[in-house]
Amino acid sequence: ECTFTVYDGATVVETFDWTGSLTTYDIEEVTVATTNVSEDTEFDIVITSTDANTSNNSLSASIIVGEESTNNIRFSLSTDAYPNETQWGILDDMGNLLYSGGPYDTTADQPDQNFTLELGCYFFFITDSYGDGLNGFGGANGSFSLDAMDGEEVSSNLYTYTNPVPFSQIVVPFEVTSISDVQEISVPNALVMFPNPTTGLSNFTITTAVGAESSLEVTNLLGERVLLEDYGILAPGAHRMELNLDGFEPGVYLVNFKSGEKLSSVRLIKQ
Repeated sequence: ECTFTVYDGATVVETFDWTGSLTTYDIEEVTVATTNVSEDTEFDIVITSTDANTSNNSLSASIIVGEESTNNIRFSLSTDAYPNETQWGILDDMGNLLYSGGPYDTTADQPDQNFTLELGCYFFFITDSYGDGLNGFGGANGSFSLDAMDGEEVSSNLYTYTNPVPFSQIVVPFEVTSISDVQEISVPNALVMFPNPTTGLSNFTITTAVGAESSLEVTNLLGERVLLEDYGILAPGAHRMELNLDGFEPGVYLVNFKSGEKLSSVRLIKQ
């Protein structure tokens, strides 16, 4: 058994008492706190109960608040005098690499890259293997921009790099929270749950292509319905709502969202 304390600076966010049974070198995932942040924050997680070995009782975790974005993203890149040093990619919130590019052969404006993403959180990264950023050192300097698009127009700029500031890697977190009008007609129901796993309260986002009668059903692994929510007629577009499983038994649940004739399902783990 032990006690975890989560700090935001000197402020205690939450204290969590853990008990269990682990064999030697065994690992268990523990949710020590659930909290909301509105700005970039670094937390310290510390074992504050008595421990014979205190040398490994703390770690830090940084939370970076992502920019809100439409589902259509444009990446524009002009490589520097050393294009073979540049690589980039887009990851989803599980760390899966969805898109990537580089290294390059020529110093030039590269063709714009356009991506259509589902609602959810993503990370864009760009690396320079030499560590000097897009600095040409007497040759051509590079630049890039990452933009959320609404049709042919820029809805918002997620990041712009124009000065040859040195870097080995730049990471840009962003969250797709809306569907561009130009894409809305063709977008199917897209259901995203977070956090997942959850200790009780989860948020979910759903994107509907057309207005229709909509409902959410939660079933256990035996197929038994444990919760039903009726939302009436939802307008086309993106919607964000809450799902509260406080009081439900820990386990795996199937969340089904139906809008008209379309059905989207997500497995949700209740801890």
